Amino acid sequence: FGVLRRDRWLFLTVLGSAYFLFAGALVQMNVMSLGLHGLQLESKGEIGALAFALALGMGLGSLACGYLSRGKIEVGLVPLGALGMSVVSAVLASPHFGFAGVSVLLFLLGFSGGVYVVPLSAVLQYRSPADMKGGMIATSNFVSFAGVLLAAVVYAALGYMGVGPYHVFVVVSLLTMVVGLYICWLLPVFLLRFI
Repeated sequence: FGVLRRDRWLFLTVLGSAYFLFAGALVQMNVMSLGLHGLQLESKGEIGALAFALALGMGLGSLACGYLSRGKIEVGLVPLGALGMSVVSAVLASPHFGFAGVSVLLFLLGFSGGVYVVPLSAVLQYRSPADMKGGMIATSNFVSFAGVLLAAVVYAALGYMGVGPYHVFVVVSLLTMVVGLYICWLLPVFLLRFI
């Protein structure tokens, strides 16, 4: 953790990656609830298709990010991915979409997530000291999976408070907006590269 304290970029990269897994876990848990209670799907196959749309979007978003980066670490894509995640989550909060519409929106959410996380992963590998790369990745994974654990606690707390699946997307949207703005405020180069 000493290297993280000395390198602001690495510290914020680890936090940004941890937020990605936090938000992803929260969304993943919510997809089943959305399918069962929001869309009132009865088929496990249809609920699985929602999760597949999210995963497919993430894979293609990661691929697109690699293409858009043109062989460089393009940190300007992080705010774009965060913006996409925030906007799509806000749209998913509307109960006016059926199975097909929600599937498309989950695909777009995953796509935005892929665009968000790939530059962060690249920065982590690039800025980590050569003799500590494995340790830095392990530290990042530890913090990220603490984010997943926190997501489970937050999801349980939201459920206990009676927050439904559509409103969980509002929470994800607002948190993602705050995280994206915070990263851009602390590291304005992320925003400048985006513009």
